[in-house]
Amino acid sequence: SPSPSTSPSPTESSIALATSTPAPIITSSPQPTTAPHVAFECNSVCSSNSECLTIGSGYSCYNTGTDSRCRITTNLTSATCAKTISSNSSAVPSPVSNQLPHAGVGIPTTIILSFAAILIIGSLLLI
Repeated sequence: SPSPSTSPSPTESSIALATSTPAPIITSSPQPTTAPHVAFECNSVCSSNSECLTIGSGYSCYNTGTDSRCRITTNLTSATCAKTISSNSSAVPSPVSNQLPHAGVGIPTTIILSFAAILIIGSLLLI
C-alpha cells in the first residue's frame, strides 16, 4: 500500500514571499486652483479699463452711476455698444452716378487747338 508522503516544510524565504507587503500609499500634492477665466463683452460689469481692453482697443470701463460697465469709447452711454454716426455726415448715402465720362475733345485740347490755329493764321498773314 502506498505510504503517505510528507510535504516539505516551508522555509523562511518561502514564507516571506508568500506574505504580502502593503502597497505604498501615494499621496498627491494639492493642485493649485486658478480663478475661472472671465470673458468680458459689451456691458459686462468691470473694475478697470484693462478688463474691457480684452474685448478690443475701443472699449473702456465706464461708471454708469450704479456700477461700472465695459462700453465702447465712442458712445459710452450705449448699453449695446452701438457706434454713433458723426453729426456732420448724413445717414442717407449720396447716389452714385452710373454715367461714364464722355470721350472726345476736352478743355485742354480745345486750348491747344486754338493756339495752333492762331499760329497758322499768323504765319499765313506774314507771307
